[in-house]
Amino acid sequence: MTLHAVGVKNLRALVDSEFIELKPITLLVGKNSVGKSTFARVFPLLRQSNEEKRRAPVLWWGKYVDFGSFRDAVHRNADVREVSLCFDIMLEPESEPFLMDPWWSQTLPLAGPTRFQLEVAFACGSDDNTYIKRTEIRADGMSCTVHTSQNMAVEKIICGDVNWTPSTDVSAHGAAGELLPMVTFFRHFRAKDRTFRKPQNPFIAELNDSIRKLAHPKTKDETIAQIVNLVPLGSGAEVLSALQAVNGSSTWKKNTSKLRTTSPELTHIRELVWLAHLEEVFSSLNSEIRTFSKGVRYLEPLRATAQRYYRVQELAVDEVDSKGANLAVFIHSMQAFDRDRFNEWLKTHLGFEVRSVPDGGHISLRVRFVDDNDDTNLTDTGFGMSQVLPIATQLWSSQAMRPRRGSDNAPTCFVVEQPELHLHPAFQEKIADLFVASLEASSSAKQNPMRIVAETHSSSLINRLGELVAEGRIDRDDVQVVMFDQTSVSAPVKIQISQFDEEGVLQNWPYGFFASGKSQ
Repeated sequence: MTLHAVGVKNLRALVDSEFIELKPITLLVGKNSVGKSTFARVFPLLRQSNEEKRRAPVLWWGKYVDFGSFRDAVHRNADVREVSLCFDIMLEPESEPFLMDPWWSQTLPLAGPTRFQLEVAFACGSDDNTYIKRTEIRADGMSCTVHTSQNMAVEKIICGDVNWTPSTDVSAHGAAGELLPMVTFFRHFRAKDRTFRKPQNPFIAELNDSIRKLAHPKTKDETIAQIVNLVPLGSGAEVLSALQAVNGSSTWKKNTSKLRTTSPELTHIRELVWLAHLEEVFSSLNSEIRTFSKGVRYLEPLRATAQRYYRVQELAVDEVDSKGANLAVFIHSMQAFDRDRFNEWLKTHLGFEVRSVPDGGHISLRVRFVDDNDDTNLTDTGFGMSQVLPIATQLWSSQAMRPRRGSDNAPTCFVVEQPELHLHPAFQEKIADLFVASLEASSSAKQNPMRIVAETHSSSLINRLGELVAEGRIDRDDVQVVMFDQTSVSAPVKIQISQFDEEGVLQNWPYGFFASGKSQ
């Protein structure tokens, strides 16, 4: 997975979550109304935003989650009426950009695997529509901030000592309906009776001029352009190494040998390289977020109750929906081979199997426990069974059926709220076993690693994960418990990360966290 961490600012109760790393298993715990669910719902928010054609960068309400409008989503006491989404993303040198237009087809020239930290700040315009107000990208000690207006015109770009604003000759605009501004520069030309523009990044010419200062005065333009193409986005040492590796004239060798990683000339070249490739940077990062969002699978805290009979629809069902309402149709649509494997999974980890029984234009779900010879309609097994079955089904299908459904390039991020709902504590422990078994299956199949994010109130689930760590079923570094706490309604939410030691004991765990008054 290339998306390593996510953060939010000024979203509902969360003033600043800072970056929260996506471990294989991340549990969110804390009192009610302190931001656990808000953070969990950022992931389906990304998916519903990227699934639809839209005019705004974010769909605050949609198929999976409902934040209301921007005015509902923004923190009520925020000093600045902005909501920020933050991402920590690793890009590889061979990363291909998301191609929306022909002039974005160039590959991003990275010196090596690069961690980008990205903050996108959204605001509400005069028409009550959300727009991207500010985007900041940081990597390799560099920082670039792009300010955009409500109509997606770029107002200002700051990159180190470079402070660019549009002019009558050069402007820049972002694309509407994308999570990132996707900046494109335009050069304006004037004819007798009209003005027209064409895409042209002004910083490429400035980068050529800076490189020319290091070369012999008679160096051809073609040679300078070739050298520019060899300069990567990277650290000062990587850019300096690339410049000094050029087989140039004696003048070139002399001038580049004088450079140091802290030289102002080198720093300025690095700034211009960033700006010359800003379009590709946005394109590549936007593509990574899109890919991640495709793999998000979300289950709401109140899943659909079981029905005695379900009407059959001859539809292709790729996944269990967020309420689990299509669970019966999903199971019924499985191939026989998949149903057999699925039931082995259920029997191993939950002690029962399930089958769909057709009856005219309807089907029923029947459950059989391993120590019982008869099956029972799902509605007669207790409410908790209807709540846990969508979880088990979604976990199994995410790792067992994903490659055949064309989504193997999108690593699964399974997000569930209150998986323990209506379950006995002993059965809540089985949820932990399901989580770990899903990770094991995903790893053994050599798929892109699965990530599980669960908002929970269950000490039984947490304690069982500690036991699994002690048993060696899962590495201690692959599990974290994120604690959301607030001393008063007006106080900012504090977030603390706790992990297990080798013996399965939680470290940095506040005494009495699940005691009376702390277990909400």
